Amino acid sequence: MTNAVFITNTDQREKEIMRFLPLVKQLVGKIIVNVPSFVDEEDLIEVGIVGLIAAIDSYQSCRGANLKTHVYARIKGSILDEIRKLSCFPKEFYKKVKQLEDTFEQLKESLQRIPNLGELEEAMQISSEELDELLTALRSRVVLSLGQDPEKKGSIASLLAFPGKNAQELTEQEELKEKIAQAISELPEREKEVIVLYYYEGLLLQEIAKLLQISPGRVSHLHTRALYIMKQSFDKKH
Repeated sequence: MTNAVFITNTDQREKEIMRFLPLVKQLVGKIIVNVPSFVDEEDLIEVGIVGLIAAIDSYQSCRGANLKTHVYARIKGSILDEIRKLSCFPKEFYKKVKQLEDTFEQLKESLQRIPNLGELEEAMQISSEELDELLTALRSRVVLSLGQDPEKKGSIASLLAFPGKNAQELTEQEELKEKIAQAISELPEREKEVIVLYYYEGLLLQEIAKLLQISPGRVSHLHTRALYIMKQSFDKKH
């Protein structure tokens, strides 16, 4: 039987913590764009660091997983757990989210296509800002339900995801590459900038916000709107 090997040397422990510290910021930067705007990025970084330290202290080399895999899983798990705690919307807000889902299904059935954002706003008699918040809440639910049953195919929540695992994998498939390029080209200018900077340039939420001189919350809303519009574009072509 192989004996467990822990990281007990203080210098080695500190070295490993510092080595993986950038991973915390990288993970938070990728996740924060998919959650409600009231979730604070710095708070998530602090939680991620706690997860990192716990990962280093609990690592056992005999269990098979390498250190990086172990650390990644613990950091991400800590961040998602914190978001779940924070994402407790008032009951009235959840009613509006449910109303959005119902309105989407009704319009989709009557129009025989995915409704555009303006049609959703008009049907629900809400502003574009209110719709942004509802869409972002739905998207965060998709992100936080990882490992659970997927959203119903064709539902509004299932639309709020980039059309594939990641941009790099998709660009390896010529047909999808062309469809995505076409959908991106049809986006409004601001939404297009966010998609290109986030998925293709690899910038994080705060970096995009600084570059475009807008708030991180606005970047998140533009990102969600862009994904919805792209999925609507794909639907028209099928």
